[in-house]
Amino acid sequence: MVENKNKKNDFFDSIAPKVQSPVMITTKGQVKKTGLGKFGIIFLMLSIITTAGLGFIAYKYQKAQEKLLALEAQSGESIDTLANLTLLERVRRHMILPEAQEPSLVTIEDAEGLKNIQPIYSEVKNGDKLITFREVQLVYDPIADIVVAVKPLTLVVSAAGGETERAILKSQGTLNLDIRNGSGVAGIAKKIADSLVKEDSYSIYTVGNAEKTNHAATIIVNLNDKDVSNLEERFNVTAITSLPTGEASSEADVVIIVGQDNS
Repeated sequence: MVENKNKKNDFFDSIAPKVQSPVMITTKGQVKKTGLGKFGIIFLMLSIITTAGLGFIAYKYQKAQEKLLALEAQSGESIDTLANLTLLERVRRHMILPEAQEPSLVTIEDAEGLKNIQPIYSEVKNGDKLITFREVQLVYDPIADIVVAVKPLTLVVSAAGGETERAILKSQGTLNLDIRNGSGVAGIAKKIADSLVKEDSYSIYTVGNAEKTNHAATIIVNLNDKDVSNLEERFNVTAITSLPTGEASSEADVVIIVGQDNS
């Protein structure tokens, strides 16, 4: 039994690690630190921010393109298609326009003035198109492709804002009429005013009575050297440039004194 015990101890001695002495290694100088350092961290943060920003911009651009394509799909029209349409064709996509009339087209240059005279012009801006038919006047924004305002052509001028509105509409190309009843027939001046609004692109500055009410023939007074050839043809008279004696002055472009020949 003693012999077996000794053999067992010899076996463990053969596989057990031997006692070893440590080896000492010395280095010269200071050990350098590893890492990014302050400037490296700043650069890394800037890179992350820049990458995130570019990614966000790309994402927004992609979404905008998707919305644009969706809108084109809904309307069945592309931006190139709109560019090939005339101004009136573009407006007709939004509303019904008179077919047998050639409207006057004016580019608005005094939007602030228009905003100050009527609420309907509150969204108008310079560059919009003022389109005037016989029965209706509208403002169209060709950039946003929307109809900004629509109003009947007949102009009702208030005492407070009349001067400003007349001046602004005059600058936009609208002919302002002062219609006076000189026939002695009640209501004839308003009847003529309503008729002119339906037939031609005029605005009514005022309607009233002439100083004398026994005029046999209608008188057209062209105060501001306007083209009144259509009015001359309609009433079969030749326009004059000065008001008859006794007639009150007017700020309108044209004064029409309706005579008995049109009553």
